[in-house]
Amino acid sequence: MHHRVLSLVTAAAVTVMLLFGVAGHSRISGPVILRFGNTTHGVHLDDLFVLACWLIVIGVCVRLWRRG
Repeated sequence: MHHRVLSLVTAAAVTVMLLFGVAGHSRISGPVILRFGNTTHGVHLDDLFVLACWLIVIGVCVRLWRRG
């Protein structure tokens, strides 16, 4: 039971950090890979890095959930 609670809390916290990381703006965002219309909004290179890290942590959370 303890593993499942820890897994849920970790997944929720990392998901919030993902949203802040993707929605935020930074000087180190890197080039825009995919634009949305004629605006400056789009998917930056660092968004892919943040998404990859999120997927790794969620994978660990799933393993922890199954273990508990």
